[in-house]
Amino acid sequence: MPKSVSEPLLVAAMRFRAPLFAFIIGAVPLAAQSPSVTSYASVRGTVTDSVRGGLLAGATVELLPTSRFTTTNDRGEFRFDSIGANDGYQIRVLHPMLDTVGIALTTQKFALAAGLERELNVGVPSPARLVSMFCPPEQIARGPSALVGFVRDPDTGAAIDSATVSLVYDDSPIGLIKRPVNRIARLDAAGRYKICGLPTQVNGRVQLIRNGTQSGDIPVATDANSPLALRALGMSLSTQHVVTGKDSVGNAIRILKGNGKLNGRVLTKSGAPVAGAHVQMDATTAAAVSGPDGRFTLDGLPTGTQTVSVRKLGYTVTDQAVEVMAGAPATVSLVMENYIPTLAAVVTVGQRDKDMERIGYTQRKRQGMGVYRDGDQLPRGLTVLGDALSTIPGLKVVHLNTGSGTRNVITGANGVNSCLTFVVDGAAWKDLDGSSNIEDFVRPDELEAVELYAASTVPMQFVVPGQSGCQVLVLWTNRKIKAGTSKFGKPPT
Repeated sequence: MPKSVSEPLLVAAMRFRAPLFAFIIGAVPLAAQSPSVTSYASVRGTVTDSVRGGLLAGATVELLPTSRFTTTNDRGEFRFDSIGANDGYQIRVLHPMLDTVGIALTTQKFALAAGLERELNVGVPSPARLVSMFCPPEQIARGPSALVGFVRDPDTGAAIDSATVSLVYDDSPIGLIKRPVNRIARLDAAGRYKICGLPTQVNGRVQLIRNGTQSGDIPVATDANSPLALRALGMSLSTQHVVTGKDSVGNAIRILKGNGKLNGRVLTKSGAPVAGAHVQMDATTAAAVSGPDGRFTLDGLPTGTQTVSVRKLGYTVTDQAVEVMAGAPATVSLVMENYIPTLAAVVTVGQRDKDMERIGYTQRKRQGMGVYRDGDQLPRGLTVLGDALSTIPGLKVVHLNTGSGTRNVITGANGVNSCLTFVVDGAAWKDLDGSSNIEDFVRPDELEAVELYAASTVPMQFVVPGQSGCQVLVLWTNRKIKAGTSKFGKPPT
């Protein structure tokens, strides 16, 4: 006959790598039954994912001190049969999510009696519990949420402890005013970081900085329903940092390259392919235009956590973090939302000036080697990029009649025969098929600054290889510069 057996509390040995922490998750009743008399026992159970909700599928479950292991199914269940009756057993759970958080789950030692089956229910601690474990009370008083993770070299798997993690987010209770905050975290010896005291909901960007090399801006967000955000990051120590010269303020211009590859598709929210979208990887020269089926390929990429952006008129600019590995190509689906005009949030003039300083615009404008227009000097309320740029000296907007109507062509001072190249948010714009029009990708309401240079005065960072004799038009959007206040102290309209 089946019988019940009273069992001790289940204990999780949790570690943020170093030091080691031990916490009691709670009393978990363990069922036992004896269907037949045998010298062997069995153990089964379920692993609950309290961080993301639901059950933890795909976790590796080890039976210690044996070398046996199994994987939880899609219901978070695991089972071991034909185990020798003995005491001193433990269950250990391993999973990438747990590694990102920096914890390991190990039960208290238990005994298995001959002919009995035991049930163990293992639960990952709640996000609030983990935040209280990682963050001191004085930081939690500043804000209830935290961002935690680690940095690894994707080529070797080794921890990186020599980088800095920079998180920038907007912290303001007023929807139309943004107050940018920059939080810095150092990595410990295991390559782990934590940023505590964050607001309930954060939409920001993380950047890795190591030995003067900066990654692209990697989007991160906390969920209003959970105080814990997880973000594992990769930064390859073997990435090629190609120095192409110095910028206008004397800093080395570094272009990241590597042997990674990315395959992807650009899709609408309903899953339909988006053709003719321009895909660019931050901090690299890699770019592509999606084909009729929405597919694209980027080659020569640095491995690790990178950011790709995709643009097409009629859709909101989409940024997405991707993990690029050496060897097998990474794959990604980029989902574009339909563009819906909204009143842009604004920041103080001081903060916008910091953004202009950071990208070097202020210094170049001071040197006066080109034509410069700040956001409040550009016409607002227009829907076509050429119309917004038509008053800039040294540019011409030519209206061409096509079979489907009139099309603007933005050209240099000598008209359609001029050599004019574009740089968008610091990256050279590639007309990959020879027929794309910049107006199909950049909206006038995105512009926050414009620079135009003659061929003889182009700053080194904007020179496009093979086109050094061309004029260069540099467009800075609100993706890189916060939307500023107008000269009257009101949002631009």
